[in-house]
Amino acid sequence: MKLINELFEFIRLRISLFGSFIAVSGFLIFNEINFNIFLVALGGFFISATTYSFNMLTDKEEDLINKKKLNPFVLNEKRGGLVVFFCFLFSLFFSYLLGFFSLIVAFILLFFNLSYSYFRFKKKFVLKNLFTALMSFPLFFYGSLLTSFSPLFLFYSSALFLFVLIVSMTGDLRDYVGDKKAGLKTFATVFGLSKANKFIYFIFILFSSIVLFFQLIFFYALIPFVLFASVLVYLNKVKLSLKYLLMGMIFVPFFVFLLIGV
Repeated sequence: MKLINELFEFIRLRISLFGSFIAVSGFLIFNEINFNIFLVALGGFFISATTYSFNMLTDKEEDLINKKKLNPFVLNEKRGGLVVFFCFLFSLFFSYLLGFFSLIVAFILLFFNLSYSYFRFKKKFVLKNLFTALMSFPLFFYGSLLTSFSPLFLFYSSALFLFVLIVSMTGDLRDYVGDKKAGLKTFATVFGLSKANKFIYFIFILFSSIVLFFQLIFFYALIPFVLFASVLVYLNKVKLSLKYLLMGMIFVPFFVFLLIGV
């Protein structure tokens, strides 16, 4: 049981599920429900698991400061590397079953995500937050299975970009001490916690405004989670705020399913 918990921590289970549900949300919004939803869910999960397990191997310094210890799969790099390798293979396998186009999107996602961690681009100012948010776009696209341009996709992906930006910046508030000591240039470490909080509130408002103005009904489910998370940030309960934001994205597919059923 301990080994399983360590493995889940290494692949960042909650974040991997978050990525999976982004892909599933894209599928449900733009497709009729069929067996491919399971392939999308598994493909999105293992793409995210590959990304974040590899990131665990490259983030030793700041993780040691923030978490006070390193995951056993990080300490044993051969075992950790093997997990990354199999997650990589599974992500390509499920993408292949979805079709050639999905396989290409998966390759692009994995290439950029792994390069981001390997070359330590997160040390560049704001790139960490923007990159994380931008990579939600192809993951959502991966799930949508779209092969042609859709204006509706553009609206939803833009709102998703802002939502993931909120998640990323809230995560930076949680990791502020370790990031600062490790020399990472996040919005919080450069401008301070107070200004970072204010900027997050601004994105909260912008996200909610876009969802309501363009009537992105399938993202209505995110607004209560975003509003509650903003209150928690104000109360300095950042970890709890982050949990509610992740829960919000996981809830979206169920909300979409209910609306489609109606």
